[in-house]
This record gives sequence, structure tokens and C-alpha cells, in this order.
Amino acid sequence: MKKQFQRVFAAFLAAATTSVSIAGISANAMIGYTSIIPENAVDITDVCECPKGQYLDESSYMSYYNNDSHTIAYLSDFKFNYTTLYVTNNAEFIKFYNEYNADQVFEKYDEEVVLETFSQYGERLKVMLYDKTDKNGNHSTDFSNYTNKRDEALKFCRILQEKGYIAHATYTSFSATSMKGGYDNSVLLENAVSGKSEEIRKTAEAFDSSIEVTEQSSENSNVSTYKISSVENIEDGVAIARELKDKFCKTRNDNEVYPSSVIVTGVQESAFSSSFQGSETDLTTAHYTGDIDNNETVDTSDIFDVMYYVARKGAGIEDVSFTDGNAVEEAAVFAAADIDGNGKLDSTDVYYMMKYCAEKGAGLNPSWGD
Repeated sequence: MKKQFQRVFAAFLAAATTSVSIAGISANAMIGYTSIIPENAVDITDVCECPKGQYLDESSYMSYYNNDSHTIAYLSDFKFNYTTLYVTNNAEFIKFYNEYNADQVFEKYDEEVVLETFSQYGERLKVMLYDKTDKNGNHSTDFSNYTNKRDEALKFCRILQEKGYIAHATYTSFSATSMKGGYDNSVLLENAVSGKSEEIRKTAEAFDSSIEVTEQSSENSNVSTYKISSVENIEDGVAIARELKDKFCKTRNDNEVYPSSVIVTGVQESAFSSSFQGSETDLTTAHYTGDIDNNETVDTSDIFDVMYYVARKGAGIEDVSFTDGNAVEEAAVFAAADIDGNGKLDSTDVYYMMKYCAEKGAGLNPSWGD
């Protein structure tokens, strides 16, 4: 059966690789998660305080009506990843890290000295290498845009293993999901000059005559926080916040800080606890993306293995695997074949592998996620 499938595969590949290199990604082959934003959504980032969290510092707020109520979505949906190295030879590792110019590959470097009693693999140093952007330097929700980063981490790990500088290494891909919150009918003007309540009231009443203004002064300072409450709807709240920003936030206060004008939303607090979901890969046993037979190249042999696996699954065969029962190796091969990172193998993964090989065969320099 496998030989018959090989003959069919060879004929299919000859035709298919030509078309995929020209056609690009079809609609039904699109992957990744995209936030669904209604047509009536309005960007209000300029009057919202985005949290300054480690991973959530470049995001946006959108307001929109949903089922007759107003929703504010904090859009932080993107993926990020980090590589953890369990280092046994600290001095040699740091020397090689600098020689390798690894800081040009990874965005952020953190290290933690490990006491012998807490060592998991005999390591003396645990190094975390973070990446918050994809290969193009952008935040992304598409897993495949990060496979190049994973392969870079694997390449670095293999060299360190050969040199005997690490005992273990993992790669973790995370997904940060957006939060939602409601509008609580108020606006804050923070770090503004004290004694401006009446002027602020008149400014706000031009948009909503029912508002109330309260002032809270800072001790030993000519600086106050003003709360404009009872604002009837979010449109008025945004308009008031923008007008206050224009009138009162262009000059530093006595503390040399610019005032800020923001609408008050529950999401600004809850965004600090955004949900993260991720999966960990053991880099000491991992294969490069698409490299099923682990020979450090992706070719038609790898495509065949994945197509055969998918075909057998499609035929209803339950007991399908790449290996002879080695669970660790099976997991590594499956991860290498799962190009789009959705936890299953299907025609989309085959498509990306065929596209990659077709571009390589045409003399191009392909990469995953393009």
C-alpha cells in the first residue's frame, strides 16, 4: 500500500509544487487567529491607559455596541515565545553567547543563578531568551510566523549541546488573549493643576449637562486628580476626555509630569490578568520545522511522510504514527510536521511544506509563515 501511495504521491507532487509556488495561500489555507471586531468599533486608545505589563505594552482599545450594550475590548491578541537554557558551564556559555551575537537573534536576555539544591538538570545558570515579535518584528497572532524563531532557537541549542554548555533547553510559545470590560460612566483627569474644578466642569458640561466633578488634591503639591462622573454614555465620555486632554494635558505640572485624561473602564484593571496559553517544546529532542527525518533539510521525503500520515488518518485508521512507538521521538516529529501549530496534521501543513520545497527548488530563500 505504501509503495502504491508513493507512486500517486510522485505524480501529485510534480503538478502540485508548480501550482503552489505561483498561487500563494488560498482562502481555505489561511491559518491563525484573528480578533473579530465589529464594523461599528471605534479606536479609543488615545483616552485609555494601556497597562505597562511585560507583554502587553503595545496594544489598543476598541469600543463598540454588542447586543444593545457597550463593550470595550482591550486588543492584545498576539503570540510571543521564550527559550529557556539550563546552563552547566556559565563562563563558556556567556563567552560563546557574545561570540554568536545571540542578542541579534533574541530580543531579551534574562538569567537566574541556580543553587545546587534547586537544580533540575545539574545546571548552574538558567537563561531565558524572549521574543515578543515575529520574524518581521511585528506582534502577530499567526503561529507560523514564529516557526523561524523556533528554528533559530533550536540551531543555537544544538551548538550549545555539542559544546557541552547546557544540560537541557525548552522553547515555549504563548498566546496572549484580549480582555473586555464595561464603561463605568466616568472620566479621570490625573496630575492636573489644582483648583480647576469649575473650569473642568464647564468644559465637560458642553457634552453632558448631568456630569459631576470631584477633586482630590495631592499632599504637599499643587497637583490634583479630577473625576468627572455620571457621564451618560461612552461617546460623551470619550469626547470629554479628548477635550480635557487638549485643554489641560499639554503642559507639565509642578512635578514635571504631563497630566493625562482617560475614560475609566474596568478593563484597564483586568488587562493586567490577561489569559496566556502556551505549549512547551523540548529543544534537546526537537526537529527543525518540516524536517521529519531529522536530516536538517526539508525535501520531498518529508512531504511524503506527512502526506502518508494524513492520508491514513483520513481513511479512518486510528493507530497512525511516524515512529515505532518511541513517544519522545513521535512528539518531536509531530511538532515538526505541525507547521501551523494548531495541534493537528492536515492538508494545510502539507501545503506549507510543498510551498517551502517549491520555493527552495526555484532558487529562492523560503521561510515559514510567508
